[in-house]
Parts: sequence; structure tokens; C-alpha cells
Amino acid sequence: MKIKKNSKNNKPQNTHQKSLQQIENNKAYIEIDLTKIYSDTCILSIYIHRSCIFSILDWVLEHKSMEPVPEIGGFVLGNFFEVNKNVYQVSLERFVPSKNVAYHSPVKLEFGSQSLIDLYEEKQRHPDLELIAWFHTHPGHTPYLSEQDLSIHNNFFNKKYQLAIVLDSLTEYYETVFISRKKDHSLNNYLDSTKWIAWKKILE
Repeated sequence: MKIKKNSKNNKPQNTHQKSLQQIENNKAYIEIDLTKIYSDTCILSIYIHRSCIFSILDWVLEHKSMEPVPEIGGFVLGNFFEVNKNVYQVSLERFVPSKNVAYHSPVKLEFGSQSLIDLYEEKQRHPDLELIAWFHTHPGHTPYLSEQDLSIHNNFFNKKYQLAIVLDSLTEYYETVFISRKKDHSLNNYLDSTKWIAWKKILE
């Protein structure tokens, strides 16, 4: 898996980028306060646009009729705001589903080159957005990062403002974990249901 690295200057320079205040005051966003989930996190809050929530939900539902239900995934574009040194607020604006993966099964997902081409093309259409997160499902085997997932995340999503989102698509409410980095750069990756958020209830 190869993803184009960000430039040395990590802060978005596009003048069309929304400000953090605009996002915080916009009812189109739902806030996930990670400080209520993790005692040590570089990302304080995630602001998810409602359209992004529905896009991910639709992508999951689209594959629920498959037998067996496979792992699926995609990428999320958005913005990050450094509020203190190595401490961030992030927004999730657009979900980019990986429709042309190299391989997927109930326990494995390989994105492949076409998925990355699709991501690159979507990023070109939205130059004001950054690659903030990657998303994939664990149908029936709990939301966490496996050894293979950790390799992907540590190699291609190693900025402290980047996230992994893992959703168990065989749970009733689509239990989900948002995995951020700690101040020492390690990951909040736990097999602990108290860290989970029900995707279907985010909008409630």
C-alpha cells in the first residue's frame, strides 16, 4: 500500500479551508470528544460532517447482503487544526469508499493500487482537504487494529492528527472505535468495549 506523503509543511495553506470556529458552530457537524474516551490523546475532538456519517453508513449497508460479509474500507478527507504543540482538533468531511480493492474476505482487506488512484483523484477534486483517516470494517471480530492494520497505520498514517476508524459491521449498532495517537506516538488500540461508539447512534 502506497500513499503519497504530505509535504514537510503539514499545515494546510488553502485559503478556502474552513476555520475551526466555523466548524464548531456548524450544526452540520457531530462532535466526538476523544478526551472522554482516552486519557492520553493527541486529537482532542473529531468533528464529523453528517454527510460523511451517512456515506460510511450507506457503504456498510451496501455490503451487508453479501454472504459472507467481507471487510470493506475507504479513506476520509478533512482538516486538522493544531491547537497546541502536537495537539489537534480534526474534521472529517468526505468519505472516499474503496470500490476497487485488490482483495477482501471476512478477515482481510487489501486496498490495492486502484483504490489509491481513486483516492488521489478525489483529493485532486478537493485540494482544500487533507487525508485525515482510513476506515475499514471487522465483520464479527471486534473493532481494533490487527497486526496487518498496525503496519498500514504506522507506515502511512503516522501523523499525530491522523486516525484509524474500525467498525464491526455484524454488531447491532455498528460498534466503532476511533484510534488516535498518544503524546508518545503510540496508539490507543484496545480490545475494550468501553472505548467503542455505536455508529448508528452518532446522530442521536
